[in-house]
Amino acid sequence: MNKLEFAKWSMNETEKKRAELVEKYREAEDKYIEAKDKLEGKELAFLRNNMLEFTSELRETKKDVKDWRREYVRLKNKGDIKITHHAIIQYLDRKKHFDIPKLKKDVIEKLFEEGKIKSKEVKVEDSAISRYLKKEGLIDMEEIENYLLPEDLKRQIIEEESIGVDKTYTLKCGFRIITTGGRVVTVLPKKKGPIRFPKSTRKNGRRRKLKKMKL
Repeated sequence: MNKLEFAKWSMNETEKKRAELVEKYREAEDKYIEAKDKLEGKELAFLRNNMLEFTSELRETKKDVKDWRREYVRLKNKGDIKITHHAIIQYLDRKKHFDIPKLKKDVIEKLFEEGKIKSKEVKVEDSAISRYLKKEGLIDMEEIENYLLPEDLKRQIIEEESIGVDKTYTLKCGFRIITTGGRVVTVLPKKKGPIRFPKSTRKNGRRRKLKKMKL
């Protein structure tokens, strides 16, 4: 059994355990409710404590189920890094210099003509622009993937096990990408470093004129 199979098995077993606890809790709750008007003192306290113990166990198993499900999804998606629509639009804007505002207008016109929207005064999501460009054959997804996720970088992301953690990588061209949860979510522009003057030309943080050397 590999890690993925173990995570799936653990997730399923924990879900079964939780389902059984739910049934036991309901039985304990029914007994407590029925006994409230008939019993008192230690006997009633015992039934109440029994019900509360199931409540605590249910809380713990709920967390366990979420943890195992998250781990299963992480392992399942490991190596399959996706690029979000938002990152695609940022790439087109910053690398290809597409006119994004004009594209948004074109998409709205198209959707309005097709009857998919009733008004042109709507906000266009990045996903709608991306799908429109793919449909019209205006972008090459393979080119985008090769540019943003070259094989060596993809291997680096997987080896560092950074899927699921926000991390920034700098591409050879200077652009930077942010990955999280097995996806490229942001494409940042090239860094523009501050202009620095040599120390010899500064005085109290300001630039000063260089003195002429006496010959």
